[in-house]
Amino acid sequence: MAVRDWVLSGIRYGLAASLLSHGVAYPAEEPVPPSRWGARDQIGNANLLSPELAKKAAALITQGRVYSLGITVDENTNLNPARSFSLELAQIKDLKEGGTAIDDTLHMSLGIGSQIDGFGHFGINGVHYNQNKVDDIFTPTGVKKLGVEGIPPLVTRGVLLDIEKILDQALLEQDAGFGSKEIRLAEKRERVSIQAGDVVLFNTGWLKRWQGGKLGPAPGLTAEGAEYLARKGVIAVGADNGSVDTWSADTFPVHRVLLVRNGIYLLEYIKTEELARDEVYQFMFVLGQPKIKGTVQMSINPIAIR
Repeated sequence: MAVRDWVLSGIRYGLAASLLSHGVAYPAEEPVPPSRWGARDQIGNANLLSPELAKKAAALITQGRVYSLGITVDENTNLNPARSFSLELAQIKDLKEGGTAIDDTLHMSLGIGSQIDGFGHFGINGVHYNQNKVDDIFTPTGVKKLGVEGIPPLVTRGVLLDIEKILDQALLEQDAGFGSKEIRLAEKRERVSIQAGDVVLFNTGWLKRWQGGKLGPAPGLTAEGAEYLARKGVIAVGADNGSVDTWSADTFPVHRVLLVRNGIYLLEYIKTEELARDEVYQFMFVLGQPKIKGTVQMSINPIAIR
């Protein structure tokens, strides 16, 4: 999730009884629907992945140009006091026949930098995707279900929607929300049509401003826009901001719609600037996250191939 002013001592999820965000009201007992893939389902729309989707994505490769979509992480990447980063190195000098080595140990919160949010990360009133209750899946050493290790490799068509070219620059400097209207405008401008099985990424230009030291309001997707993408049957939605939601959306409406209710993964802090600069709007998307059992988020470096 994003680095925000409301983070004071840990991550707070606004799960109040009556919520209103971007024009979408959530009742106190907002129901979490069952998965359309059955009671045992843990991967949501990733069930749509197939050899056919992978082959169609591969057919989009015309140049062989590879784009790294992950940002480099260090001790300055995240200012959230609840999340930490510490790298320690040690020299090993006593190997046989003069061999030497350097070993490393990383102590890092997994919600730093470019990351994927799994379904164990966020819930509504203690209920996660496919009606899994947090009390049934949580342990201090890892979730029993919905762990990131269960996410299959995401190999499918990626679509970039360049919202920075759709919204006025002054709006992008504020807490601008964009929904289905802007998504359709971007689709029309780029001559693409979102399809079931796609990974959809948004370029807002926020990440390049943040990396330049300017933290502040971040444009993001609205709940209405998330519903539009859910109806399309996408597998994952990502953006170059910290939570895909807007900066002020402390009830995380997009997390609710996509992660909890529709089984669609979120990709945060995705480096979309180079794709936007080169006007790469369709590409082969590849993500194979580290498979650490029981985790609910994971640091990632997705790849786009043109």
